[in-house]
Amino acid sequence: SMTNIVETPMIIKRGAVCAERCKHGSGGGVTESDLIDDHAGCKTPECPSTGKTRYTDTYPTYDSERLTSPPKSLADLTDPRFAGKVVIESPKTSSPGLSMLHWTVAVYGEEGYLDYWDRLRPNLLTITDGWSAAYGMFTKGEVPIVLSYVTSPAYHVEYEQTDRYKALDFPEGMFRQVEFAGILKGAKNQQRAREFIDFMLTSGFQDVIPLTNWMYPVAPEKALPDSYQAAVRPAKTLTLSPEEIEANNERWLRSWSRTMAQ
Repeated sequence: SMTNIVETPMIIKRGAVCAERCKHGSGGGVTESDLIDDHAGCKTPECPSTGKTRYTDTYPTYDSERLTSPPKSLADLTDPRFAGKVVIESPKTSSPGLSMLHWTVAVYGEEGYLDYWDRLRPNLLTITDGWSAAYGMFTKGEVPIVLSYVTSPAYHVEYEQTDRYKALDFPEGMFRQVEFAGILKGAKNQQRAREFIDFMLTSGFQDVIPLTNWMYPVAPEKALPDSYQAAVRPAKTLTLSPEEIEANNERWLRSWSRTMAQ
C-alpha cells in the first residue's frame, strides 16, 4: 500500500514499520536504504527522518447488533464459538494484515505465533487482499468481526450517527501502524519534496487527517472531533523494531503461508 506522488521525488509509505513494509507494496521494492536519511526542511519536533505523518492501532472491530458476546482477548478470538465469523486481510498484500502478523509475533514470540494462527484458522471466513474488501463484507453483514482500525467506529459515529460498530481492546496490547513520507535518494527535486513533507506537518494538513484519513495526526493543533470518543485508546501498544522486521519478515510470511495452507 504505497502511493507514488506524480512528478514529486518522494513516496508515501503505509505499514506496521516502513523499513520492511515497503518491499511488499506497489513501489517496486523500495526500502529504507533508498531514502534520504535526513530531512533538512523539517521544522517541527514531531518530524523524524522518515517523515512520520499519522498513525493508528490495528484492532478487530465487531458488530454489536450481530454479536452480543465479543471476544475478550486475542486468545479468545480463537474460541470455536467464533468459527466462520472473522474476516482479516492478507499480510502479503495488506498493511493491517501485516500488522496482525507482527502483532502475533510480538505477543506470542517466534515459538508461539504459528500455533496461534493454526488455532485462529477455523474462525476465518476468508482472508481478503485488502481492507476495503474485508470491511465491505463486515458492513454488509456477511461477518460480525473484521480486522480494522481503532478509528473505524468513530467514522460510523461521525457520518452515520451510530455506535453499532465497536473496537475491541485486548489485554495483550494492540499493534501500532504508522504512515510515513520519504524522499528518494537521487531525486532531482529534493527541495520541493522537503517542502511538501513540511506541508504535511502543518496544521492545515494535520488537522484534516482525523475526518478524512481516519487516523491520528502526529502534530495536531486542534482537538480531535467528538466522534473520536468512540475510538478506543489502548492501555498497551506493541511494536517490533525495524531491524527485527527487516531480518525476519520474509521468513514470517513464508511460514504464515504454509500454516494457513494446511
